[in-house]
Amino acid sequence: MLAIEFQTTLKEIITAVPMQQRHELLSYTEDEQVRVIVLTSPVPSPPAIVPPLDRLTDARDKGYTDFLEYLMDYPVAVDQPIRWTREELHER
Repeated sequence: MLAIEFQTTLKEIITAVPMQQRHELLSYTEDEQVRVIVLTSPVPSPPAIVPPLDRLTDARDKGYTDFLEYLMDYPVAVDQPIRWTREELHER
């Protein structure tokens, strides 16, 4: 869980406080300094949807005549690559 803590005036946050808890704050002045703690749940944000890249067209547009040279300069990112050991590579 992530905790974000900051100080501000009551006037700045009163509209964000739910109505049930707002009446507890009415005894304070609007310029009163308050400490706000925001707790977030550890839910990861969904990944941004990126349109697929046409690598052959991109290589051609960048002036590459050899596609392997293009791949050396712009490698393909793999989310969870498989790392083989030397023994696993030579088993077959």
